[in-house]
Parts: sequence; structure tokens; C-alpha cells
Amino acid sequence: MRSKRFQGLVGLALIASLLNPLPWLGQSSLFESTKVLAAEEETPPEDEILPDANQLKAIIDFTKLNDELESLIDSNPEEAGYLVEDEQAKVDRWKAYLAQTADGKAQAARWDALVARLNGGGSTPTPTPTPNPDPVVTTRTETIAITTVYTADANLEANKQVETFAGVAGVKTYTTTDGVEDAGVVTVAMQPRQVTVGTKSTVVTESIPAPKDIEELDANLEVGARVLKKVAVPGTKTTTTSYTLNTDTGIAVANAPVETIVEGTAAVYLVGTKTTNLPVVTTKEVVETQVVAFETIREDDPNLEVGKEVDEPEGVNGERTIFYTVRKTDGVEKARTVKSDSITPPATAKVMRVGPKPVHVPVVTTEEVVETQVVAFETIREDDPNLEVGKEVVETEGVNGERTIVYTVTKTDGVETARTVKSDSITTPATAKVIKVGTKPVRVPVVTTEEVVETQVVAFETIREDDPKHLKLFVKMIQISK
Repeated sequence: MRSKRFQGLVGLALIASLLNPLPWLGQSSLFESTKVLAAEEETPPEDEILPDANQLKAIIDFTKLNDELESLIDSNPEEAGYLVEDEQAKVDRWKAYLAQTADGKAQAARWDALVARLNGGGSTPTPTPTPNPDPVVTTRTETIAITTVYTADANLEANKQVETFAGVAGVKTYTTTDGVEDAGVVTVAMQPRQVTVGTKSTVVTESIPAPKDIEELDANLEVGARVLKKVAVPGTKTTTTSYTLNTDTGIAVANAPVETIVEGTAAVYLVGTKTTNLPVVTTKEVVETQVVAFETIREDDPNLEVGKEVDEPEGVNGERTIFYTVRKTDGVEKARTVKSDSITPPATAKVMRVGPKPVHVPVVTTEEVVETQVVAFETIREDDPNLEVGKEVVETEGVNGERTIVYTVTKTDGVETARTVKSDSITTPATAKVIKVGTKPVRVPVVTTEEVVETQVVAFETIREDDPKHLKLFVKMIQISK
């Protein structure tokens, strides 16, 4: 330990004799930077300053060194002497660097007191630092990253971002004088990136069904009549979602949606209460079921010998269900309309596996075929006591319906060999044609015939014709008279 201390002392002496490192320590202004603010009630005297970050670090290191020296003085005075020799140059720099701070002054006084204690109560003269005529100064720069400032725009679609300014990176410059770096100075101010974020509210409007129809009794309308008085108006529900911008993340956060409901208005119908001697008309739904016979499909089985047949599986008949709407007048059926016609369930074909022919193996394919058929409307003739006998009036024009049948068609070598009804339904029911037939008797006039003889005078006519004989005589008479 002693040899190490001695070598360090010799090295410091040589460096001190060549470089004289002490004078620069008096240049305290080179180390001023951002100060650590103290509490308002701890304002230092005018001849003192608050230490910056670098000075605080130096004060902490100075305190640790004093603690080490004090410990060695009590336990190993010889090592304490070597420590003073090794660290005196650094302590001198700290004294100059921290001369304007209260803690720095305190640690300097403590060091001097400990050294005096080590020397038996005497005092060790402290060299007065002299300015360094040629300090070593270097600089380095650090880029200040661009930050982003987010601004809300209520006219822009929610969370749509528009960059209005790209931003400019800043620059911070650090200066190192004789090995000591300052806290740095911002030489180029950073200009944040400007981004506009949409916070425009979203509005969704949906229709609400109108309230239940309202019926008003009308004594001027016959019973059974129902006339629209006022059209229904659906209501609306409008959901508005506003957004609040999180300026830290740049995300527009949806707020709780606000619903605005405008109630619709019900349709108003006039319902007749006027009674007349009308026939009793009733309607009733009738269900009819029919058996849909299964078909037999013959399929070649290469594992069977020619001429052999095996049933697999057995066929099952299907069931056809037809719903009719039957209208009766005074208990007598007047009209029957197909409401629905469906195969439930469809028939299951009987499959017979047949041994193939020796040479030809038929190609069997299946496909679905949709067929539509016209369901002809029926004509209903109803007596009308208010209409004269022999007259007829069409009250309701008939409209044909449409029936849709889906088949599963099986083809063997391209030739249809089987057709199974997969579904059969009335997609559009027919509307019956209603004709009013007059039954009101009318007065028949009495028609007779007789022969009447009438005589009339037919006047003769006079015809004038040229006669050449008369012309010659007339000429002769003229000549004689001359």
C-alpha cells in the first residue's frame, strides 16, 4: 500500500511540474450551468450560489473523501498521510470549483481541519490557485429528440391525423474545460411536431317502427270497412358519439354515446259500424296432406354380377302439406286459395344396386333443377241483389300465383333417368277473380208484330229525246219564209 502511494505521489509531482493543473480551477464561471433550485426560504447569500448537478456530485465525492480521511486518521495515521499526499491536488481543484457554494466551503474547511489534526494540530498551507493561461476546451453536441403536440379538430373525422408541421430536432452543446464537462446549453431549440387529430362526433340515425295503429269507429261506413285516415310516420333514434383527445397519446377516445329519440305517429283507420243485410262471410284455414310416392333409382354396382339386384336402402314416401284459405258465404264455400304448398318431408328414393353390363359403365350424375309454374287464379261468381239480372261486374281482378319446384335430377350417360321433388312451394299465392252477378228482376216489355199495308202514288217523269226528223222540217220552214 505504501509503495503504491509513493508511486502515485511521484507521478502527481511530475505531472504538476509539467502541466501546472491548478490555475484553471479558479475559472468558476466555466462550470456554471442549470442550477438545482432550493426552497424559497433557503436563498443563499449574495456571495454564494446554489450548486448545479456537477457541483453536487463534486460535493458528494468531497464528503466521501473527508469521511475516508477521518476514518484513517483514527485507525491508520500513516495511510492517512499517503491519502493526503495522493488527493491534495484533487482537493485543491474542488476547493476552487466549489468556492461559491456553502457545502463546498464546509467540506474544504473540514479537509483542512482533518489535515491539521493528522499533522498534530498544525495547519497545512493551502496553495492559492492561479489562472490557467491555456485551458483545454472541447465541445460535444447532443440531438434533442422531436416531441409531438396533438391538437383536436372537431371538423375532422375521429382519429384521423393530419401533420401540420414536421418538427425540428434541437441541439444541446456540452463544453469540457480541462476535463470537467458543464451541464450543457441548448444551442438549437427543439420545435415539436404538430399533428391535428379529428374529434368529429359520429352520428347514426336509425328508424323506429311507428306505434300500433289507431282505429276510430265511423257510423257512416259499413261494418267490415276499414279506411285509412292518417298515414303512419316512423320514429327515429339518433346516436351521437363525441370524442375527447388524449394529448399524450394522440388518440381520440370515444365518450359515452348520447341517444335522441323522436317518437313516430300511429296510422289512424276509420272502422265502419253501419249494419246492413249482408251475407255472412267467413274464412278458415284448411290443411291437406298428400303422399309423395318415392321413386326407384337403379345404380350400377361393379361388385355385383350382371343380372343381380340388391335393394339399398328401401324407399320412403314423402308427405306434401297444402294450406288452403277457404272463404264461405252463408256457410257455402265460395273460394279456396292455396296459401302454402310444401314437401315435408321429401320422399327418399329407393336405390337398387344392379350388376353392371359387361362392357359399358354408365355415368350417373345428379343436379338440382328449379322449375316455376303459374298457379291459375279461380273465378268466383257471387250473386248481387242490387244488380239487374243479366248484368255482371268484375269486383276483383284475378292474379295468377307462382309455384316453385326444386327437383333433384339424376342422369345416366347424360339422359335423365330420375327426378325427385326436393321442395314444392307456392311462392306467390293466386288471387281469385270475383264477379258480381245480378239477381235483381227487371220489367220485360211486351213485344208484338203485325203486317201493315200502305199505298203511295209514284209520280212519272218526263224524258226529252232528240228527233232528227223534226230538225229537218224546222230548217225547211226557215228557208221558205226567206
